[in-house]
Amino acid sequence: MRRLLKCLAVVAVAVVAVGAGLFLVSRAMGRNAERMDLVERLATPKPVSGSNAFPALWTFGYRVPQDRVQAAAATDVERFRSRLDAGEDLEATGFDSGIAADFEDLLATVDSSDTAWCSPQEPGCLQRVGDDADGYAQRLRPLEQVLAQADTLGGYGHYANGFPAHLHAPFPGRLNALLRIPMTSHALDFVQGDSAAALAGVCHSAAGWRRLVPNSDSLVISMLAINAVRGYSELFADMLAELPADTPLPAGCMAAFAPPVEGEVGVCEAIKGEFAMQRVLIRDPSAAGTPMPWYYALAYDRSATEGRAAENLSLGCDARGQSLIAADKPIGEAVPERSQEFECLSNFFGCTLTSIAGPAYSDYLRRTQDHGMRLKLMAALVWLRENRDDRRPVATRLASRPVTMRSPARRIELGEDGRSLRIELYDAKDGSHWQVPLPRMR
Repeated sequence: MRRLLKCLAVVAVAVVAVGAGLFLVSRAMGRNAERMDLVERLATPKPVSGSNAFPALWTFGYRVPQDRVQAAAATDVERFRSRLDAGEDLEATGFDSGIAADFEDLLATVDSSDTAWCSPQEPGCLQRVGDDADGYAQRLRPLEQVLAQADTLGGYGHYANGFPAHLHAPFPGRLNALLRIPMTSHALDFVQGDSAAALAGVCHSAAGWRRLVPNSDSLVISMLAINAVRGYSELFADMLAELPADTPLPAGCMAAFAPPVEGEVGVCEAIKGEFAMQRVLIRDPSAAGTPMPWYYALAYDRSATEGRAAENLSLGCDARGQSLIAADKPIGEAVPERSQEFECLSNFFGCTLTSIAGPAYSDYLRRTQDHGMRLKLMAALVWLRENRDDRRPVATRLASRPVTMRSPARRIELGEDGRSLRIELYDAKDGSHWQVPLPRMR
């Protein structure tokens, strides 16, 4: 009997030792050097240029003097940090901006969701405004300062969220108005006969939003900027389709609709911002509102989970993703395929969390690829107009456009009506193709 007990004890010790060994091996696999390098890269923002658009977006729509915009935004950020440091339950209490109490609301009577306003998602802005120019003039007359605030956006170099990464951090809340009201105003300038102001305004707005696409630490802002550039591109093309061919373009239009440069077609900085938000939850799962039981620590490895999250997001920043963008090949699923993984033995909850979190990011990356292709189409459209003395057929001229306006994988081609240019879309949620009318060239 004693011998049997000794054998059972030896077996038990061996089982525990093997289990512990497997656990340690599993944990080491989850913290491999390649993943830790990815975490470091995604946690390191690139150097920025130009001024930060965050204060302007945060204070947009309030009568904040231009020389107080920075301070007003900074005050709100400090208020949020103080409440965070004090341990307040921000999910329950929310965060009320002090700006609303300190400054007049310029949009108090404006419904920016009203479908009468122009929208980047809806074509036909010029037609809509032209059908009721007097009505739109009346709508826009009280919004002179709002339009002046929106105009400043064209001068910013990047967007860096002033609030710390936190699940309940506030976000600029008047972005719909920031898109729709200026677009409507530019259209009104055009239909009222001031084409020079209309073109200059469209190009200034497009250039400002275009700059924010690769230079924002927020995926929401980058996607919003892509949407804005698309809308202003359509409005610009509609204007050129109506204007005489010899109407000069403002100097800013050549830059606003120039071919994309290296590094411009990408949202790596926004992906880093997403990673920063995910790290908040990874490092403290209870931040989502449910306390984490003590025994979760036995099946949860924060470092390995950060590494897996970094892998999920890496295609937006790594060499593999950049090569797909350069070749204009459609980006597939961004989350790496993973079979039943031994590392999950010691990180079951982390594996579950990161299996849920990633698949939608490939959609954003394909949307960014389409943004780059739209920029090439718009550059080709301007190039065709600037070289209108070439009497060859448009299709022949288009085929001879500069290499900077070409894609290795997709064509810019005449639409079926012969009076438009179009491209195939990789993110086909809005249709299989995007097209704009050709400008007048005679």
